[in-house]
Amino acid sequence: MSNTPLDNFKATLARYMHFEDSSHVDVCFGTVFANGLDSSPTWLFLVGPPSSGKTAVLEPASAHPLLYALDKLTTQSLVSHHVGKDGKDPSLLPELHRKTLVIKDFTGMISMRSQDFHCILGQLRGAYDGSYASKAGIGSVKRYRSRFGVIAMVTSAIDKHRPVMTELGERFVTFRMPDVSPAEARRRGMLLGDRDRRTEMETALREAAYEVLQQPVIEARMGKAFKNKLWDVAEFVARARCHIEKHPKTNEPEIPQPEVPTRLFGQLINLTKGIAMARGKSKVDGEDARLVRRTALDSMTLKRLTLMRAFLDRAHGSLSVGEVAGKMHFPEETIRVHIRDLELLGILQGSDGLGDSGKVVRKYSLVQKDLLEDLLVSKYVG
Repeated sequence: MSNTPLDNFKATLARYMHFEDSSHVDVCFGTVFANGLDSSPTWLFLVGPPSSGKTAVLEPASAHPLLYALDKLTTQSLVSHHVGKDGKDPSLLPELHRKTLVIKDFTGMISMRSQDFHCILGQLRGAYDGSYASKAGIGSVKRYRSRFGVIAMVTSAIDKHRPVMTELGERFVTFRMPDVSPAEARRRGMLLGDRDRRTEMETALREAAYEVLQQPVIEARMGKAFKNKLWDVAEFVARARCHIEKHPKTNEPEIPQPEVPTRLFGQLINLTKGIAMARGKSKVDGEDARLVRRTALDSMTLKRLTLMRAFLDRAHGSLSVGEVAGKMHFPEETIRVHIRDLELLGILQGSDGLGDSGKVVRKYSLVQKDLLEDLLVSKYVG
């Protein structure tokens, strides 16, 4: 089988940057193709530390008609209440229709003045379904119809702001970049210091990226078995990523209200098809579905995902708070709070048993261990 444009892009990227796992390339281009479908938009957080290569995939092709790249949004970016010198509306929303907005520094937005950040989140939430209306003062109402995708580059700081991000109604899925080794970090540092080499890289990646994006947008077929499996994934992740509000004075948890998985299910379906299309396929296969299941799991906070993985150790049927804390190297009180949240969500179940000292100890186990084990295995296979 001959190489696809996506294969060629990865080979070009590998000449300049080494990734132990280059799946983020498939997910980024897959998101762009997913947003070319006549369906609800796909919004993605690409999470990784600074200089991890988050922008290396799409920044070279930022001038492509399917993309609209910005460093960050301001309160006046999506909807402006000003009029340009030419009398035209400078609002970004009309420009984004049928495109994917690439935000290169969403982390910088998180550190904005709280009022401004909440304003932007509100605008994004309102625009997700394809229409938006806004009125400033006594002026006329501005109405927009614009359906667009988003790929937002951000560091793991996003996990600390999960309560704030729930304002978006969980409209994003997440993909976490692999760690960068010290040797690779040094190699990339040397590249940045070589202007000619860097220019060569940018040109080569731009040409390779354009070849990927020039592929026809023909919706990939998807079998019923894959859809049924993705529904199970969406149903589980919708509960597992639910943020539980705490009472401001007592810190007691409120009754959790997980999202209905319908929107997440649609996003996973579209992303699976988009990845298959980016890979030059006419039909979804298991490799595409595994990568999307990984993306679904990454949509939980890393701490919560790591905690659930601790319960998959086959040597233990159940674990106490102290045993989990020992595995994760976190204080017991921190672990106790997270276990309580997962128990409220129906992810963990607790029962009293005898500890090593012969005393009664509260131990916990996964309610759907087989499903989670299947999901986590899929994250590292294929």
